Amino acid sequence: MHEEAIRLWGYNGIVAQDGFEALLKVAEHSPDLIVSDLRMPQMSGFELLSVLRRRYPEIPVLCLSSDFQALNAPYVICDAFLRKGVDELHQLRAKII
Repeated sequence: MHEEAIRLWGYNGIVAQDGFEALLKVAEHSPDLIVSDLRMPQMSGFELLSVLRRRYPEIPVLCLSSDFQALNAPYVICDAFLRKGVDELHQLRAKII
């Protein structure tokens, strides 16, 4: 869903199924922005973002989650946070632009 919307907005989107695949794709493609869920299989979003911050501190990261509210979101590892749910794609587009 997010990948299709991002492409419709004129951006190239690359999808990874888990954190390990995401690390490989980041190394291969050098993205301008990373959008990551905090809940993923095999490697949590927190673990992924910890590695990304050490290896690629210059790449901004937007975190998605339905487990956190904006008031208690982990901003230490995210440049921006978006709660999954109502009007999510509209909010995502606003944060990307």
